[in-house]
Amino acid sequence: MTCLAVAAFGGCTDPRFQKQQAIRDARIKDHLSVYAAHDAAGPDRIRETLDLDKKLKERRAEHLAQTCELIRSLHERDVRRWKDEAALRRARLETLLRGKPDEIDDAWAKLVY
Repeated sequence: MTCLAVAAFGGCTDPRFQKQQAIRDARIKDHLSVYAAHDAAGPDRIRETLDLDKKLKERRAEHLAQTCELIRSLHERDVRRWKDEAALRRARLETLLRGKPDEIDDAWAKLVY
């Protein structure tokens, strides 16, 4: 109702109204240009995202391979160590079972660790 009254009484010719209308028009134009630029950049953003995803997948695959290799080498090292120390463990166990109480604590720690 107020708009009709302003329009009926010549509000559209008022410089204040025209100034506000110009400000609104400029803001709408700015918003539309930002939206258009954002919309136009969409395919590039999608392409960049896909490229980044591909790089991250490759990096994860490399890290997984490195981790698997590290685990394999640590396992092999532990197996070798277990085999190399078998004679020592056997001797300590025999000593322990023969009943030399002064060496029990030391032997037990070496057997477990």
